[in-house]
Amino acid sequence: MIECYGQTDFKVSRWSGGETRELFLFPPEASYKERNFALRLSSATIELPTSTFTHLQGVKRFITPITHPFLLEVNGNAPFLLSPFEVFEFSGSDEVKSYGMSVDFNLMLNERLASGWMRSVKKGDEIKIAIDAGEMFWIFSYFPSTVVLNKEEHGMDECSLLVV
Repeated sequence: MIECYGQTDFKVSRWSGGETRELFLFPPEASYKERNFALRLSSATIELPTSTFTHLQGVKRFITPITHPFLLEVNGNAPFLLSPFEVFEFSGSDEVKSYGMSVDFNLMLNERLASGWMRSVKKGDEIKIAIDAGEMFWIFSYFPSTVVLNKEEHGMDECSLLVV
């Protein structure tokens, strides 16, 4: 089954440093606030020069800046530059601070309930994916694009989500 979601389908909430769009939460009855999700996809605006990430024990996290690079400091180590669409993986139990304002994209996986990975594809790259039965797959596109899934084309609007 393939489901498509657009900008008006996403739940928006405020946090101390900006705004978060929850793009997808699984299972559907889960709650981010209650931390009972298997996975969560979100995009956040970072509107403060310095932000401290929420501590999420038992959650594997992936993040990439979208609009501007930012510095990340993990567990008190020297900050490093994360460029737009460069993916960084870390533990939700890490102490993480970001420096710089941007829009980011996040994948959170409950380590007891889900596994996976995240990667970026550049604007204009061709996306062709073969999916086996029983697999779940998510594609979020910040730009209008075409995705080929098992040889079938799917057009995607700007800021849209495709769930397979």
